[in-house]
Amino acid sequence: CIETIVPQICGSLTNTTCICTDTQLPVTLEPCIVSACNVTDELQLQRYSAQTCGRANDKSRQLGQLRVTYVLPALAALFVLARLYVRIKLTIGLGADDWTMLAALCAYLAMVGTGISMALQGFGQHTFWLSIDEITRALMFFYLSEICYLPAITLTKISLLLFFARVFPHPRFRMGIWAMLGFVFLSNFSIIMVIIFQCVPVHANWTNWTYKVPPVKCINRFIAAYAAAGMSILHDVIILLMPIPILARLNLPWHKKLNVLVMFLVGSFVIICSIFRLPTLMKLKGSTDPSYDQAPIAIWTDLEVGVGIICGCLPSFRSLIGYMFPSLKMSLVPSYEGNTLVHWAGSRSKNKQNSAGLNTGVASFMELEDLYGSRHNLNQTKNEQRSAITRGSGASITE
Repeated sequence: CIETIVPQICGSLTNTTCICTDTQLPVTLEPCIVSACNVTDELQLQRYSAQTCGRANDKSRQLGQLRVTYVLPALAALFVLARLYVRIKLTIGLGADDWTMLAALCAYLAMVGTGISMALQGFGQHTFWLSIDEITRALMFFYLSEICYLPAITLTKISLLLFFARVFPHPRFRMGIWAMLGFVFLSNFSIIMVIIFQCVPVHANWTNWTYKVPPVKCINRFIAAYAAAGMSILHDVIILLMPIPILARLNLPWHKKLNVLVMFLVGSFVIICSIFRLPTLMKLKGSTDPSYDQAPIAIWTDLEVGVGIICGCLPSFRSLIGYMFPSLKMSLVPSYEGNTLVHWAGSRSKNKQNSAGLNTGVASFMELEDLYGSRHNLNQTKNEQRSAITRGSGASITE
């Protein structure tokens, strides 16, 4: 195609100015290439064009992708470890929401591992610079990353819902939580089944690309990707809005309401990541340079899952900061009716209080627990609070 068509338009094969700038040349070449060349030939042609036109040193997106891939998982792991420490050392121990968040972190780290493997195979560079084997291996890791993504994001949402179920005892609210949990699980489970078996046999997910006419017929993977992205946005919006009516009824000072608002704003960033991820998916559908165009998808996906995990661990992280730096007065425990509310962790775990020898006020509603529970059970706990003050075994938290 090059030897026949290029001399007709540019006069010779050495007229690089014409080859690189003539807008009619690609249009004329395309029908010949499509009919006469296989996928390998097309990549060689793109590589020839890049070398001829001096694009050999084009910047790749690998570095930006790897920065996010290394930094964000480390932060997410730090927040999860802080959560586990607070729950084990400062409160009653691990609950179902904590174990679920730990599982979400493991799935996220597996997803990160596949992302790093993709980058090491060349994803983030232009496709024509990669060998056939590199592209094939990278597509295999891309398929695995899709499988890891949904469990990670699903477990993160389930952990947050289990946290709400532990914190807010209102029967109607808990029914809504369990209904939402079932909706999240079933919808994402359906999508992940579609993704896993979008090609049968499975290896066609990373080998079909080498054929002009793929030997294995697969469903449109972008339909499942769009469904997963849209469902994730819907889940996030509902989960973010669920506790707002209850929190709005709490009699909190403005600065404590601001603390809660900040946590919800961080949660809303997850929705923003999901929304920004959608256009990158749409762009990849018609891409002729998928290894280069997938980098923004990888970055936004990492942000969505990583920030979601961090958001789910924020209350416990604030507990740890309050324990380590009491002067910051990070407590969220409110006062009602002009009285100072006292949180007595000994009522939850006397042994942990005595063994740790710490200020038990730190283990208060930094996990939203006392923020609702103290109001809900205020009348039942006043006598315990006064008794705790008298014995000197409680921790008074003043505004």
